[in-house]
Amino acid sequence: MLFAAISIGLSIPLVTLHPAGQKTPSSPDQVALERLEEAFGQQDSQARVEALAESGSVANPEVLKAVSRAMKDPSPAVRLAAIEALRFNPLPASLRPLHVELGKNAADEKTTAALIRAICQKGQNGSLPVIDPRILDSGDRQVTSALIMGLGRMRSRESLETLMSYMVRLPLGRRIAHMDEFRTSLALLTGTDNGMDSNAWLKWWQEGRDTIAVTPQIVSSSALVQQEYCNYWSIGASQRHPKQVNVGSVAAPLEASARISMRQPNRESTRRVSGQGSTTKRARKSKSQQAKPSQGRAKQGTQAPERSKNNRAAQEGRKTPNQQERGQQAAGKNSAGK
Repeated sequence: MLFAAISIGLSIPLVTLHPAGQKTPSSPDQVALERLEEAFGQQDSQARVEALAESGSVANPEVLKAVSRAMKDPSPAVRLAAIEALRFNPLPASLRPLHVELGKNAADEKTTAALIRAICQKGQNGSLPVIDPRILDSGDRQVTSALIMGLGRMRSRESLETLMSYMVRLPLGRRIAHMDEFRTSLALLTGTDNGMDSNAWLKWWQEGRDTIAVTPQIVSSSALVQQEYCNYWSIGASQRHPKQVNVGSVAAPLEASARISMRQPNRESTRRVSGQGSTTKRARKSKSQQAKPSQGRAKQGTQAPERSKNNRAAQEGRKTPNQQERGQQAAGKNSAGK
């Protein structure tokens, strides 16, 4: 009997009791859905944007439906926030509404770039046929960058060939402007790094097209290339490939030195900056000269002829009076020493 009682007791599920009037805590999915429903019941578009940013990437089918509907919102900011939420939503079904929206070909360049980036964030090779190559002809920088970086995210032979065809198609000026993205995608797809020289990449492709292959994993000897890839795709240190473990420690000083070398101000700009910084000193100097006008004029009167003499002597190739005076002083010291 005792054994039977114990068995019956174990079979009874545990029930959590709450004080009278207190509601059972909602699940995170339910909280996210309620947050979205509340925001989209308001006229404030900023509230809808914030709700999408906070709850739009929750892996819940109902949340996914709410976010997909938000891509038809009259506010451009809300539509972009919905695309960004779908970009990071882990549900496989989150890819389809992005494909559908891109296929409409009715979006502006900013929305098109966001859609391509969100689609390629998933890294699914099946998305490549959805991306119309004619989008490249728009000439928009964000769209072109999303296409080039997105092809590097899809690790397939087809994405590599498409990427090289884009490099050939682009006019020289646009190709040079996007060599950062080309280099990053190609280096991480193939493990080869030909730097920023587009001709070197085209020659490499022409000579070894049949033997060049996509590496199974991301491999690159350049920490800067890895850093650019991780930054563009919002990949944190914990999500990086083991080959990229050294990105955080190595790329930071390299990136800093690269920025210094690329953005070193020239002497003229340095003079302008230093001149602006010394405004206070000039103001103080002018005040002191106003306080002692006679002394200032006296100094100017004695210094001006000396400067003109020195200038004339330098133009004629003769020693300036100052140089002659210093020479005489040196000669006097030598004779005194003897």
